[in-house]
Amino acid sequence: MPRKPVKNGFQRRQFQRGERRLRGDEVKHYLALADSDNPKERLEAMQNLCPCHVRKRVDAAWDALYRGLQDSDLKVRQAAWHTLEENHGGRRDDPKLYPIMVEIAETEVDPKLRQSANSIIKKVQTVEEKKQDLLGQRHHYFTGKCDWCGDSTAKVCQLYDSKLEIEGTVRLAQVCDDCQSEYEL
Repeated sequence: MPRKPVKNGFQRRQFQRGERRLRGDEVKHYLALADSDNPKERLEAMQNLCPCHVRKRVDAAWDALYRGLQDSDLKVRQAAWHTLEENHGGRRDDPKLYPIMVEIAETEVDPKLRQSANSIIKKVQTVEEKKQDLLGQRHHYFTGKCDWCGDSTAKVCQLYDSKLEIEGTVRLAQVCDDCQSEYEL
């Protein structure tokens, strides 16, 4: 009889003993509760749509949690934040999350939740600033042929966002300074 693979300590701690696992119909039930008019039902949904109960990536559950972040009831918002902060399989770089965080940072009345939203915004902005810094750095220039003007003795750099396919081989486009400024590349 083959042995079961041994889980490491992190895997064992993620799913605590006694945590209830949701099945398909139960997930649908809690998704329906997430859209309820009753705040107690929405709170129950936020507490049970946590990935430690769902145990797989269900996009509808994450959308319900994102709606819970903007709920009118404070306890529902806190439960949704608790799930997001635990980050059991969630994506903090989810493109849907950033606009929600900006709105929460501007409108949230609870200072702890507002601070959490601001910290997520700051992390995303730091990553974007690093990307912009890397894009703005001076390119590595070498002598080669410009793909725009055809000058074979020009100092060229590679454009990382433009690729050329020549006879089945893909390479980065090369451009000289004159063509780069003329064509605004």
